[in-house]
Amino acid sequence: MPAHIFALPVGTRVGAYEIRSVLGHGGFGITYLAHDMLLNEPVAIKEHLPSDFAGRVSGTRVQPKSPADEKDYRESLQAFLREAQLIARFEHRSLTQVKRFFEANGTAYIVQRYERGRSLSQFLASGPLSESATKQIVLHLLDALEVIHAGATLHRDIKPSNIIITPAGRAK
Repeated sequence: MPAHIFALPVGTRVGAYEIRSVLGHGGFGITYLAHDMLLNEPVAIKEHLPSDFAGRVSGTRVQPKSPADEKDYRESLQAFLREAQLIARFEHRSLTQVKRFFEANGTAYIVQRYERGRSLSQFLASGPLSESATKQIVLHLLDALEVIHAGATLHRDIKPSNIIITPAGRAK
């Protein structure tokens, strides 16, 4: 995926993490492949950077685009941190583990286990999946959703680009 105009440059350090590349981006932020310098392992880091009302102003610093955007930015930042705290409670083999979340540089970050594999979008671009592959993916996702729903939570962003199929065939 091509880099985002506001993406942190490769080699930038955020806390104990060094940015290696951009994995993806959307309306509310950028996800990076990073290296955990303490544990010596790859991680995925989601950076809160809602493009509608914030941008990177210099180096690593993020701030609202204007004083009129301040309230929306602060509310979205608090929602991002609440989401991180919420999803960190869940453990399941088909859910990506949240390792940590923190505030820095005027924004916030969620550090997750890096899941090797390809997105379901990438698989679908190659053509339709077999019935057995589709069934396996759906069963993995339903099993994970059962855990989330039992915790009185809804996952509101299930889409092919957010589903990773690991080399072992597990949907996450």
